[in-house]
Amino acid sequence: MGLDYPTDDWTYEDFVQLTINLTGEVDGQQQFGYQTNSSYERLACWLRLNGDKEWDQEIEPREALWDTPAIMEFINFQLYACINEFGVSPTPAMMEGGNNQIDSGNVAMKMEGPWFFPKMACREWSYTDEAMAENYVPFGVAQLPKASNGTRAHMMFGHVLFMNSRSEHPDETWEFLKFAGGEGAQKYVAQCGRQPVTPDFNERLWKPSTIEKWGLENPQPLIDAFETGILHRAGEVDDRYIAAEAFGPARDRMVAGDADAFEVVPELNAKIQGLLDEYWASQG
Repeated sequence: MGLDYPTDDWTYEDFVQLTINLTGEVDGQQQFGYQTNSSYERLACWLRLNGDKEWDQEIEPREALWDTPAIMEFINFQLYACINEFGVSPTPAMMEGGNNQIDSGNVAMKMEGPWFFPKMACREWSYTDEAMAENYVPFGVAQLPKASNGTRAHMMFGHVLFMNSRSEHPDETWEFLKFAGGEGAQKYVAQCGRQPVTPDFNERLWKPSTIEKWGLENPQPLIDAFETGILHRAGEVDDRYIAAEAFGPARDRMVAGDADAFEVVPELNAKIQGLLDEYWASQG
């Protein structure tokens, strides 16, 4: 559409305006500027762009702070305004059957990690040269925008392997763990698009293969994003419990356009606080 791609210095205001500018009809097809994510763990980095947090602490939180004004502003755009006010993001119904998504070619921006490369290349998770040649959607990456105070945050997921203390084969298990976390296995992690476990592996194994295999001219923003990656939360009151009991119903109301975040989130915050209070009371 003749617009410049984002740079590492773009702002949240730039992002919102770009979602609007990239929405419209192109060659007779509806083009959306943005595909929002609606699950909490994928929204947390947006909530924290300016340094606020929706908890008093990420590990075993005791206080819910979702009703902080700036956090409600971010929630409102992601779950209500981008769909129901600006129309820059497709509705869930529009995305049924894989339509109107970034990998279908008519959505301009979406927040994802390197695990999404195969979807952009093939629309399926099993990728072959033939499928890539037929379905590849050209794409690039940028860090999330900066808030007005210059801060930013990024979604950061990690995968870990454990050895059970009761293992009957501790020596063999330890050898496997060293292999899995070492170059022997991490080169295969890199080839699949996901980022390996050390900065060195990212530079030597992941970056070259990403440029060659996935057609990504500049993968550096995905490496730089580690500097501002966040842990959204950890503890016994886990994401699934929060989603089922509180977040899910509130999210659905906002996405459906029944109410905006400023109406829904204070009630959501009270429900989450109730879950925390109930849990901590049970701990004596």
